[in-house]
Amino acid sequence: MKVILIAGSGQSGSTLLTLLLGAHPDILNGGELFTLFHYMKKQPDKPCLDGYKLNDHPLWSLVISEISKRESLKNRIKSKKKEIFNAAFRELIEIISMFSDKKAIVITSKQFWRIKNILEDDTSDLEICTIHLIRDPRAKVNSKLKRSKGMKKWYYTFNKSLSWSLTNLKCSSLSKKREIYFLKYEDLTYNVENMLQELMRHCDITFSSIQITYYNTEQPLFSGNGQLINRRDPVVFRRDFLKMKIGLWCIITILTFPINIVFGYPVLKRGYKKYASN
Repeated sequence: MKVILIAGSGQSGSTLLTLLLGAHPDILNGGELFTLFHYMKKQPDKPCLDGYKLNDHPLWSLVISEISKRESLKNRIKSKKKEIFNAAFRELIEIISMFSDKKAIVITSKQFWRIKNILEDDTSDLEICTIHLIRDPRAKVNSKLKRSKGMKKWYYTFNKSLSWSLTNLKCSSLSKKREIYFLKYEDLTYNVENMLQELMRHCDITFSSIQITYYNTEQPLFSGNGQLINRRDPVVFRRDFLKMKIGLWCIITILTFPINIVFGYPVLKRGYKKYASN
């Protein structure tokens, strides 16, 4: 089973990307796969997007049952020691492939150490297709601020700006060892069909038009923002962050400079003229 690994920071749009990829008939949407170990213990009745509860799911219940037979796997998958974690990860993918006939699984992780360990595993025979998904830092912070009030807004402005810079800088450094497809969230939402076709070529899987209307497919996702499917959201470029007050825009731009320039993001709002016209 091929592994499509989505790397990047939080609020980068990874859930949308997993849904677009997971809508393909040959790809299983594993989402934030490593949270499975949390949910199987703390919330076994968590509903998945396809309507099943986790402990009754035709796939995940079998995977959970097999994991339970290998007691140490739950602990080994949490280890930051490269050899231990990588062996556990290979074992987890092997278990999933026992019960799924899909050719590939798409997963995402916000933990850089996991991404680094997977990509630096020279002993693995797993085929890993890596996508570094990045989103404009001002859009990322804006997404968080919409759910925050009072002084927390300033905390998140500084915290998320700095974490965006560090995470994406570290992720980009991994391209020296592995081929990584660099994808801007803005490009994905501006021209979703063309970008999906490119991504599928990168992963050596034939593009399927059903991926565009991902919300019409049933996917076994148990993590991430499930409201995307429930709302039947089409993929469009979101302009709301361009309405950000100029003072806040400048603060975030300064905090993420020059990393955002390295990744090709404009300093001024007018740099988004092409996108906003869509």
